[in-house]
Amino acid sequence: GAGAEAGRDLDDAERIAAGMARLVEDLLELSRGRVASELDNHLVAIGAEIVAPVAAEVDAEVVGGATTGAGDALVLADPTRLRQVFRNLLANARRAAGPTGRVRVGWDAAEGEVRAWVEDDGPGIPDEQRASLFEPFRPGPGGGTGLGLAIAGQLTAAHGGRIELTSAPGATRFTVVLPGADESEDDAEGAGRAPLGSDRPG
Repeated sequence: GAGAEAGRDLDDAERIAAGMARLVEDLLELSRGRVASELDNHLVAIGAEIVAPVAAEVDAEVVGGATTGAGDALVLADPTRLRQVFRNLLANARRAAGPTGRVRVGWDAAEGEVRAWVEDDGPGIPDEQRASLFEPFRPGPGGGTGLGLAIAGQLTAAHGGRIELTSAPGATRFTVVLPGADESEDDAEGAGRAPLGSDRPG
């Protein structure tokens, strides 16, 4: 009941608080010896359960998905950690694209791998920045803290996957590549769990 101006102020405060909460979470993750000690893996449909819901949080466009067979693009993964990967990639893409830019996501499955990608139409990433892009405290061209990509890379490696990058002005794409799974695989005690290491994605 305080009026439109107060509503805008509260929206701004909520946005800033959410950003600070993500920053604190990222710093805590790194201070705990990288990200965590183990993964709680389950059979996950990467499009329906991970990529599409996270894309909706930042108003990204879903432009492609697995449509053959079961259409699920299944992986054995920790859903909470995998959502964090895509939240970090999408936050990075939104910063690069700017408020009026375009951010898109998609996924597919082929030859035993599941690939899910985040693409923006920002200025691109210079060659000299790419080698250190997944190192902590190395912000990309869009700014940020330099933590999001580092954590995304570590979590993806912990799932047995990698992040591939292609970039040119107007088209930068981060592709998360993970081992595919099928419905015969389950998350029995200890299945698919792995200690998180410090390896960077290939």
